[in-house]
Amino acid sequence: MGIIHSCLEILSERIMLISLMNCLFFGAFFVGSLVLQTYSPLLKYPEYKEIKGYSCNGDGLNLFVYVFSNNLFLSSLLLVTLPGVVFFLFPSALLVWKAGLWGFLFAYLPSERFAAALPVIILEGEAYVLGGVAGTILGLSWLKPEWINYEGKWRVECLKKALREAGYIYVLVVFLLLVAAIIETVILCA
Repeated sequence: MGIIHSCLEILSERIMLISLMNCLFFGAFFVGSLVLQTYSPLLKYPEYKEIKGYSCNGDGLNLFVYVFSNNLFLSSLLLVTLPGVVFFLFPSALLVWKAGLWGFLFAYLPSERFAAALPVIILEGEAYVLGGVAGTILGLSWLKPEWINYEGKWRVECLKKALREAGYIYVLVVFLLLVAAIIETVILCA
């Protein structure tokens, strides 16, 4: 129960940053979709076709492991969180870029496919947002610790505190990505 309490406490402390990152991510998704639909006559976007190679092929467990590990390690940790350690604005920029691309990809998805994919979009999107929050906190911990209320401490201590906080945030990221991978596997194997 202590881990859940700590996770919820961190969420309540970082609600403004989480809200801002959510607005950036889901706003960029909407704008990406809107831009593609607005300029589609100029782009000659092809008809929707099934994506080959990314399907169940009778082995749902391997697909689940592939989807979950790819989303956790590549999409969240390497592409969103770790760049924040270098510079705290990188997670925001990468979230906007990722969400804009998602908007492009989902713009012409048939309605029934979009409705099926919507829970996955929301869960994965929120996991990436939380990963971006962790990266931003890590970056600010050594650059401007007072911006995240880490005042009066050495930068090494601030970084250690930020790593602990990011660990609790990643408990939530793992949970969201697990649920999203289960749903995505069920959709692709159905």
